[in-house]
Amino acid sequence: MPKYVVIDTETTGNAPQDGDNIIQIGAVLMEDDAIIDTFSAYIRPAHSIPPFIMELTGITNEDVEKADSFAGAAKPMLAWLEDAVLVAHNVPFDLSVLNAELSNAGLPVFEGATLDTVECARFMFPTAPGYQLTQLADWLNISHDRPHQADSDAIVTAEIWLAIKRKIETMPVPALQKLMTASKYMQSHLEPVFMQAKNNLRLKESEGIRVVHNIALKSPQEAPVYETPPGVSLPPLFSRAGYFSEKWSAFEFREGQQEMADTITSCFTERSHALIEAGPGTGKSLAYLAPAVLHSLAKQEQIVISTYTNALQEQLYDRDIPFLKTMLPYSFNVSILKGRQHYLCLRRFSMQWQEPVATHDEALALAQVTVWLLETQTGDLNELNRAGGDNHAIWQKISSRRATAPGPGSSWFPYCFYERAKKQAAESQIVIVNHALLFSDVKRKNSILPSYERLIIDEAHQIEEAASKHLGADVDYYSFQYLLNKIDAGTGKGSFFKLQLIEEETVHALTDTWYQRRRDHIALLKYECSELFRLLRQICMKNSHSERTDVGRMLYRYEPGGQNGPAWKAAREAVNRLNMIFREEKKEWGVFQQILQKNTIPSDYNEALLTDFQQTTDDLSESFHELAQVTLEQTDDHVYWMEADHKGAANGVSIYKRPLDVSNDLADKLFGAKSSVIMTSATLMVEQSFSYAVSKWGWTILRRRRCISHPRIPMKTALLF
Repeated sequence: MPKYVVIDTETTGNAPQDGDNIIQIGAVLMEDDAIIDTFSAYIRPAHSIPPFIMELTGITNEDVEKADSFAGAAKPMLAWLEDAVLVAHNVPFDLSVLNAELSNAGLPVFEGATLDTVECARFMFPTAPGYQLTQLADWLNISHDRPHQADSDAIVTAEIWLAIKRKIETMPVPALQKLMTASKYMQSHLEPVFMQAKNNLRLKESEGIRVVHNIALKSPQEAPVYETPPGVSLPPLFSRAGYFSEKWSAFEFREGQQEMADTITSCFTERSHALIEAGPGTGKSLAYLAPAVLHSLAKQEQIVISTYTNALQEQLYDRDIPFLKTMLPYSFNVSILKGRQHYLCLRRFSMQWQEPVATHDEALALAQVTVWLLETQTGDLNELNRAGGDNHAIWQKISSRRATAPGPGSSWFPYCFYERAKKQAAESQIVIVNHALLFSDVKRKNSILPSYERLIIDEAHQIEEAASKHLGADVDYYSFQYLLNKIDAGTGKGSFFKLQLIEEETVHALTDTWYQRRRDHIALLKYECSELFRLLRQICMKNSHSERTDVGRMLYRYEPGGQNGPAWKAAREAVNRLNMIFREEKKEWGVFQQILQKNTIPSDYNEALLTDFQQTTDDLSESFHELAQVTLEQTDDHVYWMEADHKGAANGVSIYKRPLDVSNDLADKLFGAKSSVIMTSATLMVEQSFSYAVSKWGWTILRRRRCISHPRIPMKTALLF
């Protein structure tokens, strides 16, 4: 068993190369997964402790003025380091200050193996809220009484390492094999730890774990199926002497909450619509959730609830729904459904392991997902504290995509997280979505959400923006760059190059000249795109004058059909050239795909490459179509504008197209298509009137609607037919 020495240091600053010194060192000696000994000492620095360090650590100049030098004070601990693995929370820092002190004392620096508990915790505890020492200690229920004191911090770091090591020892073999691969790109010396854990495990599936294509994951659990109650009938929920007043000791009667709940119940029964402004303190969420659950149970139909963001979805699901389940006497299922891109694609994740790891963050991300798959039932990537941040390229590479989704006949299909989420939504009484998914479903003619007749829209004041975005177009250089790099035939990293290797090894039906033309055209597409967006940025900067967005970006409003200057003429010519080159390439890529599909041996890797290539081609087609919309075409019922940062990249410009009026689309495709739509928010009225919302959202065509405001102004109800 290896010997571990866990250290923590408090210093006069963060720059040992500039003379900062250790003022306190704490250490823990560990053998056989147990703490054998501890050490702590103050150390006299070469200069006084800065005030902010004294405030942070509580260590004063008086504490260290009679302390020994580093060589004398730390001598007992230094003997532990021989043949030991050094462990620290942020080991690069602690190792650098330790070695600086050793060097200054004329002692040999430490050159042995190291383990960083920050790095290890990031993938072994992938859903932790944060990785600072105090955050992890709190999350793991480890007592940490004296933060920023080296002796206390070292003991807590040792406890965290033990928690990490214990978890490693429970990992199934397929997961350990993947972690060993990822660890080659990490700073921590983890391979011996994984090897020891692997040797101690039997080569069999762990309890509750399935292995699919050499990926270990938690066995899917079906949501419980509840029998429909024989009769759903409760006293008024929110009245002074109603159901909640009897069952909930902290219940507080609120007139607006009661009226809102009663209104929703009536609208669901009467198949009518309502606009409800519910200010802070109304208890809005419970006022619409409770009647929605009761109506769904009584009528055996699904109700969809839409809110603005994923965070608000999760707030409803994690806070309000569990409360209702404890309060109401009936059992019911509620599901969250998000856009496909929020879910992990197991097939794409598997394929990613066959690619070279590009960065340290990518290795951490793959390791994170490997561990998380043993814990998650949803596959929702938002559960992760993502390595590299939510926008790192690796998350796009492994998230679910429509074109790469496994079909019902695929061996991946039973384990598709997105399909599982859709199945659970179809079996739930309440489905919670966000506005983006709601309008994606409308745009795709109701092909995403389960069939529903009653809809509640919270944060309804955001509905126009959400609808406008889905009915408009967004274009920028970085999207084109990303897609063309995914295909890139010249770098050896793009999907085209990988498919070329397969074709040449198995079929060899295409000539070197054909491949060279593809490489030339992809390079030309990248060059022309870059030059076009440089030109469009120049147009934006020249014409924006003093107009700015609310975040200070340069803003230029324009009409594509009304621009006749030389710069715009050159831009339109560039767009036409791009479209011509892309049309030829898309045709040739189609031939390429047909050859591969007909002549290569089917495999998960080949299939995944082909589907990813097809998805990228489709995405490029849509992007070029939208580029033409914002540069070559103009419709009078849309507005167009460009935005650019004053000090941004030379081709950094974003172009937008939005409908002037979404009322007809909302009325025809959403409100008019449903039996009952409830729209609620804290801010719906303009000058104490719903007229603006009624007009902008297409409610003027609705025969039955109800508008209520409470408690922002004296309550008033309007019944309009």
